[in-house]
Amino acid sequence: MFDSKLTAVGFGFFIPFFFVYSGMKLQISALFESSSGLAKLAIFLLLFLIVRGVPALLLYRKVLDRSERLALAFFQSTQLPLVLAITTIAVAGGHMRESTAAALVGPRYCRRCCIR
Repeated sequence: MFDSKLTAVGFGFFIPFFFVYSGMKLQISALFESSSGLAKLAIFLLLFLIVRGVPALLLYRKVLDRSERLALAFFQSTQLPLVLAITTIAVAGGHMRESTAAALVGPRYCRRCCIR
C-alpha cells in the first residue's frame, strides 16, 4: 500500500516538477546563436522521424489508416521525457552544449506546430 502511494507522489509531483524545471532552464535562444543550431534542429527532427516514425508507419499499416499512422509516427518520433532528461544531465555535466540540447528537444515543439 505504501509503495503505490509513494509511486503516486513521485509521478504526480516530483517527475512533473523535474520536466517543468528542465523546460524552463532550456536555452532555446542557443538555437539562434549560430547557424549550426538550426541545422542540428533539422537533422535531429529528420533522424527522429526516420528512426522512430518510420517503424510506426510500417508496423501499423494493416491496423490504422494513413492519417492515423502519420499522427502516430509524429507522436512516437519525439520521445520528450527521455530526451529532456538526457540533455539536462549532459548539459549539467558539461558533456553537451546548450545549443545541441535545445536542438534535440526542439523537434518536440516542431511536432506541435506541424500537427495543429
